[in-house]
Amino acid sequence: MRISVRSFDGKETSLDVQPNDTIQSVKKQIQSAAQNSNTVAGGYGQGTANDELCFPYGLVVDDDQSIVIADWGNHRILQWKIGEINGRVIAGGRGQGNALNQLNCPTDVLIDKETNNLIICDRGNRRVVQWARSDDAAEGETIIDNVACWGLAIDNQRNLYVSDTEKHQVQQYRIDGKNGKLVAGGKGRGVGLDQLNCPTHLFVDKQQNVYVADVWNHRVMQWLKEASTGTVVAKGFPRGLFVDSSENIYVADYGNHQLVCWPKGAAEGTVFAAGDGDKDDTNQTYYPWDQMASDNHGVLECPKRDGIKVEGNNIGALPLNETVRNLIQLFENPNTTTPLCDRCETNEAEHWCDSDCKHCFCSKCWDTIHELGQYRTHTKLPVKEKPLNVPRCGEHKDEDQSLKYWCENCSKEICGDCQKLTHKDHKFELITGYAKSLEEKTGNNLQGVQSCLTYRSNRVDQMVAEVEEESQTNQSKVTKAMTCLRQLIDEQERKLLESLRKNELDDKKRIEDYKQLLQGEQQGLIEQILKFVVVCHDKNLRKLLDTKQPFNDYINRTNTRLIELKPLSRIKQHLHGLDALTDLENQIRNITLQEIPKHQNEELRQRMANTTDRSTLNLSSIQLTNLDMELVAKELEINRALTKLQMFTNQISDIGAQYLADALRTNTNQIGDTGAQQLAEALKTNPVSHSFQA
Repeated sequence: MRISVRSFDGKETSLDVQPNDTIQSVKKQIQSAAQNSNTVAGGYGQGTANDELCFPYGLVVDDDQSIVIADWGNHRILQWKIGEINGRVIAGGRGQGNALNQLNCPTDVLIDKETNNLIICDRGNRRVVQWARSDDAAEGETIIDNVACWGLAIDNQRNLYVSDTEKHQVQQYRIDGKNGKLVAGGKGRGVGLDQLNCPTHLFVDKQQNVYVADVWNHRVMQWLKEASTGTVVAKGFPRGLFVDSSENIYVADYGNHQLVCWPKGAAEGTVFAAGDGDKDDTNQTYYPWDQMASDNHGVLECPKRDGIKVEGNNIGALPLNETVRNLIQLFENPNTTTPLCDRCETNEAEHWCDSDCKHCFCSKCWDTIHELGQYRTHTKLPVKEKPLNVPRCGEHKDEDQSLKYWCENCSKEICGDCQKLTHKDHKFELITGYAKSLEEKTGNNLQGVQSCLTYRSNRVDQMVAEVEEESQTNQSKVTKAMTCLRQLIDEQERKLLESLRKNELDDKKRIEDYKQLLQGEQQGLIEQILKFVVVCHDKNLRKLLDTKQPFNDYINRTNTRLIELKPLSRIKQHLHGLDALTDLENQIRNITLQEIPKHQNEELRQRMANTTDRSTLNLSSIQLTNLDMELVAKELEINRALTKLQMFTNQISDIGAQYLADALRTNTNQIGDTGAQQLAEALKTNPVSHSFQA
């Protein structure tokens, strides 16, 4: 089998890998290719000519060594014979569209060798197409439709496998596209072993085991035939994979610009070839870790910056960061925090004396001390019920001056004497109660951030589908309207389609960029939750108190960023003037892609501007829509004195409610995360007037 690797400039490097090859023989081939690789298709820059490519996403090599390439950006399938300068268009190539003689961003292609037909993943049209490989084949035939397809595979029984990036699953079909059944994923996006997150490239072995490039989980999954869960068999950022007869997995690691072999059962892969995607040197090799070490004078530092450094040539010695190490220790050894007996200092304590002793004892020492006199009446508790360790007051030397209170004015712990003397006029509360409320408040704040991020993540997924659906609808309208006037409108149609495509790509890029920001915030939240779990489990009051300021700082920083990272919205596009094309030739020239004007509500603006009492905003007489709610949310962000809000909400959906919840969450009144989210839920489900007071 021939493996090809694509660079950003459209070059294809081809390697001949046979199923019976050993790891050593494959390694020699790849190392040799890395030293002296050859361009077999493209290589003349990005373009639309037959010697050029534009983001070739998938390919297959025929028995005669012809390379069939899915030329994504040019909406066509090219066939390229080894040694030829130009390729030949064998499917599509008639511009972007959804007609049977057109393709829209194809991502993969297969050859059904029994019929010599092409099986094409026509991703932009959400369909899988069968196309005959003959000179007189003017169009294809849809065999599977309404699927967010990306990758294809075929087994030795001519079963067809299709990955679906929207449903995060892989389905098996007959070669005619019928009788589809689930073979991997299908339980929503996630990181579980029964889930996938944007599956793309596929490989199926002779036993009908399916290997899936699980892109956004940064892994390759193996799904045995009829299995309900998969197994992680390789890691990285997979954009192509192949499995030989020994079940060695070869992965094109797109994110690290390298080819990696993962032997069966291996915990780590071996880099066979690597390169810098920004350079045009086919003979150079690029190893990211070596480069990182050379940039830091031969020393690698732990990414968490917890003080651990290793030499660049000993990367395997780099341990996990401190927070993760503590969490692993907590769950692997849940009893390591059990104290020793205060008397013998040898055995683990089993009992806590809650009377005069105030010490931990093993069973033997307890019996020895508490079998005589007044000690018999002491209260014995399990050691796990030992109270929190309360430190002594630093302003006194007396042993009994333990910290009992939290001074809110000074933000510090104080003892009973300090409370009566130095801090007698200050507001205070019991230290144990304050610690409990601090734990609850921090947990609620983290949950608030989690809710906010979860909503945004779900919303951007929905918006991607909306962008695609809107783009497809507009393109369909253009194609249908132009059919009767083809000679007059060809030039204008091309301009419109290019404009729509650019707008779609721009919108998707903006949404994906926003999604990356959300994932970054999600990662930060996970780290804070891990720290919080460790601190709470330790039952060390000092550590818990010490984390107050860091957690508050994180919550404040995150809320500030979330104010800036508002729920993503988008301005829809429409094709102005399209309906009038039937009668007037001149209007063809006037068709343009325009943004829908920004929403304005003069009545609402006047109501908010003319409110004399800045603490109250009465909107109960105005029926508000989602777009109106965005205006209200902006007013809440500006007016921090607002404590009472009245409104009528019968036209507000979940996104409008979320605008308001976000604004209230970060407003300086006392609403808080929980109150804001409850209000959002009420607005989404209760179509009546609401009056809300902070």
